[in-house]
Amino acid sequence: MESSEDPVRIDLDDILARVEANGYDDVRVEFAPDAVPRVPLIEVMGRGVEAANAGEPPTIWGEDPSPTAVGAAMRLKHLVSQDALVSWLTTFAGVLAEAGLTGVLRAAPPTRRP
Repeated sequence: MESSEDPVRIDLDDILARVEANGYDDVRVEFAPDAVPRVPLIEVMGRGVEAANAGEPPTIWGEDPSPTAVGAAMRLKHLVSQDALVSWLTTFAGVLAEAGLTGVLRAAPPTRRP
């Protein structure tokens, strides 16, 4: 699904591997911009989540994004199918691209408490 021509590249294989590892329950997805964003990243990602959550039919639900070391991430829940996931990610990536962002959308690294 990833193309070098797309401003926001989706690493679907990485995301699907994490979905499987999580027992098809949820997945945290991270956007890592190619460069320092010239727009407020969390705000743009929030608009992307709103747009993707409003999909028809509304199946997958994304939480509000939060900062990470390389960008920002959000948790996706209610993963009903791969097609629904691809649709959600495509809508989300479109909002980021419209805002002028470039980068990769991938599974967020798992976090562990010490």
